[in-house]
Amino acid sequence: MKFSSFVLSLQTVFVCSMVISLSACFSTLPVEFRKIDALNINTQENIPQISFDMVMNNPNNWGFKIVNIETELLLDQHAVGSIVLPRNFKVKRKAESRMPVKISTSTQELLTILPSGIGLLLGSQSMDAIVHGKITFGKFLFRKKYPFEIKQKVDSKMMKGALGF
Repeated sequence: MKFSSFVLSLQTVFVCSMVISLSACFSTLPVEFRKIDALNINTQENIPQISFDMVMNNPNNWGFKIVNIETELLLDQHAVGSIVLPRNFKVKRKAESRMPVKISTSTQELLTILPSGIGLLLGSQSMDAIVHGKITFGKFLFRKKYPFEIKQKVDSKMMKGALGF
């Protein structure tokens, strides 16, 4: 009886040491967040929604799944709504991926950017769009959290395209 419990504990120690050693060798290159693309603004059931594609490049030799994302969109230094993450979004290895992002917002939050938005639509100025936060990638049992930030100018052409003008 004592010998079998000794073998079992030895196997447990071996498995734990292998998991720890493999996770130490699991080095990753950071994912590059390139730009915001396909900006679209519409209403769904009287709730304003902003949608866009977040373009990212995975330089690693393996793909992974996005487990969690904590982010916010700032338009002209004003926070605009909360993000809705697509379920089980997978990023392929050594490839560029477009993650569709939807942001539910309120009319009051959109009113904070109204003065800049009018100038933007008239073509007299541009607006800074910043998407920043933390994103967690997962592969098997391993998780890795990266901070990210995408800064991009929104001009009248991009905004008119988003509104369908």
